[in-house]
Amino acid sequence: MNDTVFYQRPQSVTIPLYAYDIICNDLDLFNGDHLRLKLNTILNLIVLNLSGESQADFLYYGKNIHGEIENAISICHKEILGEAKKLISPASSGDRGKAAYKELDAFSSRSIRERIEFEYEKQFYAIQNKPVHGKTIRFTLTKKSVRKLYSIRGIPIEKLIGITDEQTNNTENALCYHTVAKYLSRLFEAYAELNVRDREHIVFSNYYHLIESVIKSSRENNVCLSAVVNAGNDSKILIIKPYRILEDIYTGYNYLVGYARDAHSEDDFTIGSFRISRFISLQEYKGISPLNQQEVERILNKLQDVSPAFIRSNAVEIDVLLNQRGQILINTILHNRPRIKRVEEYQNGTAKYTFYCTEFNAFNYFMPFGENAVVINPLSLKQKLHAEFVNAVNAYS
Repeated sequence: MNDTVFYQRPQSVTIPLYAYDIICNDLDLFNGDHLRLKLNTILNLIVLNLSGESQADFLYYGKNIHGEIENAISICHKEILGEAKKLISPASSGDRGKAAYKELDAFSSRSIRERIEFEYEKQFYAIQNKPVHGKTIRFTLTKKSVRKLYSIRGIPIEKLIGITDEQTNNTENALCYHTVAKYLSRLFEAYAELNVRDREHIVFSNYYHLIESVIKSSRENNVCLSAVVNAGNDSKILIIKPYRILEDIYTGYNYLVGYARDAHSEDDFTIGSFRISRFISLQEYKGISPLNQQEVERILNKLQDVSPAFIRSNAVEIDVLLNQRGQILINTILHNRPRIKRVEEYQNGTAKYTFYCTEFNAFNYFMPFGENAVVINPLSLKQKLHAEFVNAVNAYS
């Protein structure tokens, strides 16, 4: 079976608008300039890599909605709920619960259970089938995605083997086109609720698995990675000796950190980092020795001064004058804040802060401060910020 072949009949799914917007935004975030992801592709990747592990699975099968159902039942039938708790878990209520449980005769016990089951089933289906409002899209499931949907619903994979497009009107085979729409809606919503790093992990799951596998086996098998990397309007082939996938708190993405060199040269390997979603292709490459202890120590030393995204840049001391408002901002805006090396009193309530980071990091962090932060060193960074503010003033003149 060719898993890349698409079923001819599209699947209709209604997704909340915010979830649809996030998925479409991810197409721009992850594609960059090499434009290889389409909406149909990313939706199938979510089905393959998030199904069976998301909150949507518990919600769909009723494994995690008991609290919601109990709340619904309690509004109409508080007495039934109380008796249900005694019946289901008499020991949890102490001696009083045990005594009450013993006093229930067979008839009342059966009667209450029947009422509970009726209310439970009614509320379960009400919650499970509540309408979804938003954007209705049509996309095509790959055979591999359909196999995944069958597997998580408990239907043996063997029943799918040999299914043809003409057979999809059968009751069992029509599952992937009709009753699964609710599940897919909740699955895509669950994806949208994740942070960008986790969403990237889902879309590029095959890269993550390959990288982790190579890192584990590199020392025994002398294996590293061959990567085609997006480089603006062009691409380049690199040989990468991987160290680890690390989260960058400044950019919000995960980066593969290691040593790399151009595949067509014999230059020495140098420290580098690569955003996972910027790989165009990735595969094993044999015959290269893994990172040695000295190279690992150099990476660790470098990471003390810069974040993974900027590991190829050199950190420098950045001197900034902060007025009282700027000092409040520096203690409030912690995201992306450079490492503070020292603080000196200056004059008239102004303080001189010395940071240790890359110029790129400092530029992005202090730009929104406006007049409350003045970079005095290095000169190159001061000139960049000066030019940016002059352009802003000219635009409003």
